[in-house]
Amino acid sequence: MEGGWRGLRVSGIDLRAGNVIEHAGKVMQVVSSQYTQGMARAVGHVQAELKDLKTGTKVQQRFRSDEKIERLALEQKKYDYLYDEGSTVVLMDPDTFEQINLDKEVLGSKAMFLVDSMPVTVMFIGNDPVMAAIPDKVTLQVAETEPPMKNAQANPGYKPAVLENGVKVQVPHFISTGNSIVIKTEDLTFQKRAK
Repeated sequence: MEGGWRGLRVSGIDLRAGNVIEHAGKVMQVVSSQYTQGMARAVGHVQAELKDLKTGTKVQQRFRSDEKIERLALEQKKYDYLYDEGSTVVLMDPDTFEQINLDKEVLGSKAMFLVDSMPVTVMFIGNDPVMAAIPDKVTLQVAETEPPMKNAQANPGYKPAVLENGVKVQVPHFISTGNSIVIKTEDLTFQKRAK
């Protein structure tokens, strides 16, 4: 990476979940961090779980509480999803209509939820896109599921369903093929039937 992407140096004790840092020459996101007080004269330390933004691998790392760590400055831009093009997705800036190609790897498993004109937030370090986010909840149509049960409202429980994008989820018994539902993209949980 080139100059201009650096943020500021922070102490290990200042690491928070969501921070993006440079560690061992890699761009890493802090998934979680926990401070442990040192005994007597010993310096405390921070146990952090880090995720490599390029490969997605997670590692555990221990930092001294007074150790200086490079926290990177992220620039955030909003785009609209247009279409897939091989291993990339084409996004458009809604203000300037400028289009960019973004590797599907940056989106990870959330790429399967993209639909026309969906807002996508891309985080950059310099000119390099390192992370992307889509809305927490999406509305999709049920492509296949068992017929609804009689008295389904009174009988709690779930049944398997396949959505229009091929994703398999669990839905309540009263949902039928053709219904549109809202699901959480993080854990694929059913939220409600769409209106």
